[in-house]
Amino acid sequence: MNINANRAALGICAATVLFAGCGSSRPPIGAPTAMQQSHALPSSYRVLFDFRGRNGAYPYAGLLNVNGTLFGTTAVGGANGNGTVFSATTTGDTKVLYSFGGGSDGVRPWAAFFNVKGTLYGTSLHGGGRGCEDHSGCGTSFAFTP
Repeated sequence: MNINANRAALGICAATVLFAGCGSSRPPIGAPTAMQQSHALPSSYRVLFDFRGRNGAYPYAGLLNVNGTLFGTTAVGGANGNGTVFSATTTGDTKVLYSFGGGSDGVRPWAAFFNVKGTLYGTSLHGGGRGCEDHSGCGTSFAFTP
């Protein structure tokens, strides 16, 4: 077999396992009998915070744990509609720490933070200087100290 055939076979096997419910005796979600299943959330799952626009929306990037406090960004929302930096506790207490202004400070922070000695570094998709074809800026790198 050539490499492409091996990859195709592996992909088919992986899809078969995925759609078979990973060995579970219950049918996968979406199967004809799925309506008979309970849709209760697992006991270990809980929503910590529900974003509502003014405090941020679309938290695309992952969270970063710094000494028990979680830090993240939202791509839009906040006071100016251009994204936020927020902190959250594991009990759900969340604070907007910074709202992007939409100019030189950045617009739409997109990637997860990187922590270097207590300073959090991130990037934004737009903002900064106007040198890109879409005229909304080419993006920024920024530093944030909690």
